[in-house]
Amino acid sequence: MDKTIKDFIERNYSDNDIQLRINIFNEVRDYTYQINDVNTPDRLLVCKEGYCVSKHRLLKSIYEEL
Repeated sequence: MDKTIKDFIERNYSDNDIQLRINIFNEVRDYTYQINDVNTPDRLLVCKEGYCVSKHRLLKSIYEEL
């Protein structure tokens, strides 16, 4: 697992699986909407801004790790 994604999951951790997924979704949702060249989940986690496709890719990567 990528360290950046692992750190993200740990920051949003909850013993309740549903709450964990809600925490993850809410943080990614709140990233600034910005059309830019962020094209990998790792870069989006660092920049905290991207467009909908980038956010979807990030969520997919995180949920696959879970």
